[in-house]
Amino acid sequence: MMHWWLKAGSKTLLDLLKHLIPGIICWFIWKTYAEFIWGDRVGGVSSESIIIQIKHFISTWITSLSRLKIPGVEDVLLEEGIIPRNFKVSRMKIRAIRWIKPQNCLKLNTDACYVPGKAGGAAILRNDDGKLIAAIAFPLVASSSLEAEIFSIAYASRWMVDAGFHGFHVETDCMLALGYLTQVRDGRWKGCFQEMELLRIRKAISFGHIWREANTAAHYLAKSSTNILQQFYRAKDLPIQITLARGLQLEKTSKAVNVLYIEAALSQLLRMGSLRIASFGKLVGCLLILISANFTLISYGPE
Repeated sequence: MMHWWLKAGSKTLLDLLKHLIPGIICWFIWKTYAEFIWGDRVGGVSSESIIIQIKHFISTWITSLSRLKIPGVEDVLLEEGIIPRNFKVSRMKIRAIRWIKPQNCLKLNTDACYVPGKAGGAAILRNDDGKLIAAIAFPLVASSSLEAEIFSIAYASRWMVDAGFHGFHVETDCMLALGYLTQVRDGRWKGCFQEMELLRIRKAISFGHIWREANTAAHYLAKSSTNILQQFYRAKDLPIQITLARGLQLEKTSKAVNVLYIEAALSQLLRMGSLRIASFGKLVGCLLILISANFTLISYGPE
């Protein structure tokens, strides 16, 4: 395969297509392997199923190229058995993927990050104008990426309810986790399902799916959650070492915090490269600050 990849290519599009096929094959093999490692796939897999996925991808690709009226493209791939002769592909549909504002309610976007030995989650709360209300990142104890996604949704929903909110909409980009929390009544995560069921009934919470491309803010916040060393929820518990910028320190005893002052300090730290991630928001008296230091303040609220 390495010889195939490194050999000199021709100027024709047919040779270019043949030149790219090894990369496509490697991608689908790696994709299947990663799904097993990170816990998104359960059950067995066969080489035949991977081959079918590869052929479907290439067939769809060739269908899109056929509009260019390139002679001989399909004939060569048919002769080499890359696509079957009786294979039919539906017309490709292209659509824009974007985050959609909620209708007269708050929307909570969640995501999780899992690597062996570490897991974390994140949630971002926005209003019906799309403006940031608050955000949170938190460590998790999970054994797979699927479990991390489920625990992240449950943690973030619980966080919202504890803050006094109800009637909000929760979105995740993990369809499998959404199914376990809304449809699977038995099994390993039965407790989480029962908890979310109660929230739906008592707090009028709804759950939905969002495409991963439209959930990037929560995704990047979740990636930083695995580096959290400590959590603090009350201002009086913050260590003296926590600072916002050069020479500026958060008043531990002050309840009236100047949010604009904090926003400017966080922006300065971001420009200086001292933060892995920073966000802030007012949430029923809660102030969110995420800093890259020995300690990380997640959120704190009224006692």
